[in-house]
Amino acid sequence: MKKEQLKIENIKRDLISRAYFKNSNISEWRSRFFVPLIAIVVIICLFFEKKWICIPFLLPAVYHIVIYIREHKAYAAQRREIADVINRGDVSIARYKLSHIATETIYEPHSTGRRVSAYKEIKIFYFTEGGSWRLPNFARHYGWSKDYYMSSVGLENISLQGDEFYYVSFAGDYDIAYIYPCKFFELDESLTQEL
Repeated sequence: MKKEQLKIENIKRDLISRAYFKNSNISEWRSRFFVPLIAIVVIICLFFEKKWICIPFLLPAVYHIVIYIREHKAYAAQRREIADVINRGDVSIARYKLSHIATETIYEPHSTGRRVSAYKEIKIFYFTEGGSWRLPNFARHYGWSKDYYMSSVGLENISLQGDEFYYVSFAGDYDIAYIYPCKFFELDESLTQEL
């Protein structure tokens, strides 16, 4: 089986996708609140003489809009930080062996399409060296890859106990990390010399 070269541009793209995924769950959840509230405020203002009736709907809508804007600014700053960290070469790449994959239920408000839910089942990869990695539910992991792009279920299915992975992270935020199966990818030689 031919391995694909893992380059710094690919890592950067995957880490930015991971940061986007981390922030989009919360942002999407918030938008499910403020959009209907704003619609109610507009309807009240158009059809009722007593405009003060809209205040109980307006205050939470404004709160969620302000938080939504702050979260998007934080994501943009995080994306710039990821690019800066990678450009500086402050990326940590380790080789870990997979211990097991666990399913855990966590409290994380998110949208399920038609409704908002508070709890979510997630998959976590645990490694023998003590590290762990939360599997983001992407439609396609390694979208830049010609041969090995796969869904989250596919990544889970090809991962067996004892498999080795490249674990890529940076000191700024260990939650934003990415793994690459060593059986499919190998580090670019220029990358190993830089790090």
